[in-house]
Amino acid sequence: MNLLTGDIKELISELGYEKCFLVAHDWGGGVAWDFTWRNPNLVEKLIVMNTGNSKSYGKHMKAATSQFKKSWYMFFFQLPLIPELFFSLCDYQFLEDAYTGPHWGTKKQGVFPEEEIECYKYVHSGGVTAAINWYRASFRYTATPYENEKVTVPTLIIWGTGDMAIEQEIATYSADCCDTCEIKYIEGCSHWVQQEEPEKVIAYMREFLAKR
Repeated sequence: MNLLTGDIKELISELGYEKCFLVAHDWGGGVAWDFTWRNPNLVEKLIVMNTGNSKSYGKHMKAATSQFKKSWYMFFFQLPLIPELFFSLCDYQFLEDAYTGPHWGTKKQGVFPEEEIECYKYVHSGGVTAAINWYRASFRYTATPYENEKVTVPTLIIWGTGDMAIEQEIATYSADCCDTCEIKYIEGCSHWVQQEEPEKVIAYMREFLAKR
């Protein structure tokens, strides 16, 4: 995580800025939460979509067996080689189902066109291990404790309530870890909230960023 957040820190300064508005989703959200916690002086405002911070995951996983069961793939990905093989079976069907399947995928037709899914498959054909290693590393490397008890910058959480992998209680637990936090729920929306409901997501973002 130190390396990942270090990339953001260097990018801000390299572009000539002192602070940024940080917007992220999924694993990018995990990095954004950690970066903001450790570098509040570099973040003006934080916006995360369908991603909780590390404290919220730990708390909810202990409290809810349902979330533990939904996170089965994270434990499966700890195995050597087998996840890579499973991932690539049937022309990367597992990946396609994550975006468009009836369980994990988007609830709207046409959100991920077939040609876009093919692009994702092509990229992962040479990088499945790199993608899975995010999950492996999250289990094997202990994060340095935070100096601050809470995230101190204004934060917005946008959450699709139809997310089948991450339960919305994690959004609540994440908000509890912030000094100032708003949660905007989009009812029935899947994990891919920014693709499925872009107009609503952009409207919430604009409203939040306009506030002093």
